[in-house]
Amino acid sequence: MHLNGVYFNEITENNFINNFRHIDFYGVFLNTINSNYWDRLVNIGPKPILGRLFLLVPIPGLIFDWNPAKAPYDIGS
Repeated sequence: MHLNGVYFNEITENNFINNFRHIDFYGVFLNTINSNYWDRLVNIGPKPILGRLFLLVPIPGLIFDWNPAKAPYDIGS
């Protein structure tokens, strides 16, 4: 998932499995990333997501999924 210049979005309860890069971002503010399942989460605690904060000045940034899911969500049939 690539977020580019978006604001006030909520990304919740997704399964991020078998991706080269699950999420990256560029110039995003005031978005909520919460309760997603990450197959490569190796520690307990928030999931850091790396990206760039500003569109004109590419400053490295870090946002978090503060409550990552411990198991994948059942997608049903």
